Amino acid sequence: MKISYFKMIEGNSAVKARFNIELSMGLILREYSLMEANGNRWISPPSRKYEDKESGETKYFAYVIAKDKNVYANFNKQVLELVEKELEKANANETQAVSDDAIPF
Repeated sequence: MKISYFKMIEGNSAVKARFNIELSMGLILREYSLMEANGNRWISPPSRKYEDKESGETKYFAYVIAKDKNVYANFNKQVLELVEKELEKANANETQAVSDDAIPF
């Protein structure tokens, strides 16, 4: 499994990045999100927003789910580790760009 596309998202939203996950069998899961709020990070599968008819609350319908919670938790953990590596690369590139701009010649 690997991250085949990764893009940081600017702004104050809880969404910090969007990415695709390429599975070893050749499937690509598109438009996952890296979320961050209150010091916590997690991944979110592609979803659509809807209003719960009974409560009127805004909820999200995930397009990717697993029958077994342990399988899903393990998958999320593995993906989050891969995403953390992508964040390190993005931060290193950003630091490099700042350093290069500071050179006066």
